Amino acid sequence: MEAHTGLRASLLAALAPLGAADAAALAERIDRCLTEPTGERRWQRLVREALREPLPFTRVPFAVHRLCFAAAYAGRAPELPPAPAWLPAMDRPATEPGDSNARRLARAVGVDGVAALHRWSIEHRAAFWQITCQRLGIDFQGSPQPPHRDGRWFPEARLNIAEHCLRRDGAGDRPAVIYRAREDGPLAAVSGAELARLAHAVAGHC
Repeated sequence: MEAHTGLRASLLAALAPLGAADAAALAERIDRCLTEPTGERRWQRLVREALREPLPFTRVPFAVHRLCFAAAYAGRAPELPPAPAWLPAMDRPATEPGDSNARRLARAVGVDGVAALHRWSIEHRAAFWQITCQRLGIDFQGSPQPPHRDGRWFPEARLNIAEHCLRRDGAGDRPAVIYRAREDGPLAAVSGAELARLAHAVAGHC
């Protein structure tokens, strides 16, 4: 109980820049997320329900993210691996196979499961890499075939990495870069469109 009281006090202090009403509402939301039975489930719910919604993420101080992460994994056994900051969806029944990229690709090529997909990718290397590049949206200059020859990947192709980093199809105002101007400052963001504009402006002066 003392630990929970201390955490809540720290959270309220970190949330103070949001104003009393928003700070109290978000603290209540965080409390509900921390009722999940495992650290992984607590953290996933915190990210989904408290750190992303209902307030814009740019308004939530980074100190709150750190406190939530520590609270989610409080009491984690030291012999376990480091606590994960990213997790796949865990709100589906355990009997449901899920919908990861690997499983979707396995279904697309007509094999059953990730292990079978691994075997298929070895036996059909050219087809695997062609599908993978298409799904990742990689546009090579030249042919991506063969995918590997004499120790070189995609020897007949060239890739403009800057073009791919700035190409955010349909991104519009969605965040491309999330940063803090100073360690104790709030999170800020640069949209995909703004990042592309800045990059083109710099390129125009090179």
